[in-house]
Amino acid sequence: MIKYTVAIPEMHYAQIEIEADSPEEAFKIAFNGEYDINEIELVYSHTILPKDKAWEVLEAGLSIIDSIDREPFYVNAKNYEKLIKD
Repeated sequence: MIKYTVAIPEMHYAQIEIEADSPEEAFKIAFNGEYDINEIELVYSHTILPKDKAWEVLEAGLSIIDSIDREPFYVNAKNYEKLIKD
């Protein structure tokens, strides 16, 4: 058996607490990045399916950055339905 790392694209919401006088002001502060980045809380939303954004499968211990030098296996719109049925 070989270990692999699977890079799964996911959508998250970045939640931050902002002190403001109105919702509009809170939006502007957040939009302009005027908050402490260490205060961000990430909340899972959903996984992006391979038909919409390719997943990468790499040898274990490698990162997506390493895939520049090595060709990863992609699971995408062309092949994912066959893979989930097998």
